[in-house]
Amino acid sequence: SARPTPAVPVVGTPRTVAPVPVAAATPAPEASADRAPVRTFATIGAPGAPWGIVTAHDGTVYVGTDNGTANGGTTPSVVMAFRADGTLARTYAVAGQPDGHADGLTGLALDGTGGLVALDEPTSRVLRLDLETGTQSTLATVPDVPPCTPLASSACEPGPLDHAPVLRAVAPDGRGGLLVTDAGQATVWRVPVAGGPAQVWYQSADLAIGDGPAGLTVAGGRVLLTVGTTVDPNALVAPALYALAIGADGTAGARTLVTAFARGEAPQGVVAAASGRIYVALQGADAVAVVGPDGVVQQRLSGEFDAPAGLALRKGSLLVANTSRTGKWTVVDVAVPESGS
Repeated sequence: SARPTPAVPVVGTPRTVAPVPVAAATPAPEASADRAPVRTFATIGAPGAPWGIVTAHDGTVYVGTDNGTANGGTTPSVVMAFRADGTLARTYAVAGQPDGHADGLTGLALDGTGGLVALDEPTSRVLRLDLETGTQSTLATVPDVPPCTPLASSACEPGPLDHAPVLRAVAPDGRGGLLVTDAGQATVWRVPVAGGPAQVWYQSADLAIGDGPAGLTVAGGRVLLTVGTTVDPNALVAPALYALAIGADGTAGARTLVTAFARGEAPQGVVAAASGRIYVALQGADAVAVVGPDGVVQQRLSGEFDAPAGLALRKGSLLVANTSRTGKWTVVDVAVPESGS
């Protein structure tokens, strides 16, 4: 949702950031800015503000709306199902959001059992929608945990400040669980696909500014994670893309900095292609970064991007959800040299 944010650390989690040129952690000199071949895949009607997006094997594209008083309409959020040609096939309404909610749905993922998982930011719920019946259930509610202290004996938030949960992205871990990013509490949670309490999977005080883990995908035996602002000495007060190793037992391993971005660029969605290239939505810069397997930013795609957030790959193209600062809500299709996700 559209909330202008200064290019300095703030308490709380910015949503959409206006483009801010800052000479810190700028893209690698090798990167080129290219206007990508773009066409409109779908125009998103009421309630607007598309964020999460995921493609199914049959070509169906699911898009969730991050609508509320901050952006879009104030009615309940929905998931829209589009056919492969961009025509609307079905809409699923979400129940249980509070009246006057500021934001709506963020991350989406398919659970592999005929359901779609959606993150409901105003209630911190991890929801499952049965795609055939439309039945909604709650798999978990991410708790608002206190800051960590030496005496903490249960889940806590790293760092001295107490932030509310801010759910951004979800992805299956391939081990019967779902990984969920919490930008507010500097945590990646794990929730069983069948439902159950959210457990801490990864967290770090380096990310504890209230603008932490955002986009997430599991690819090549590791987790790729975007972060809004870090205090990591390797990417100080900057947005970043990290890789987290996955241990043999499924736990989080070592964290590696893949690349840093300029302050204010607000990286959100991330997807990895079979080619090894990684695509990152830079919501604050109205661009998509193309990161090579070596971590070098090869290109910065521009064009019909308006606060891009969610990304999804399909054969020969990248789908980009424009949350938009001006109410021109679209999903655009960008030609990319990929064979699929």
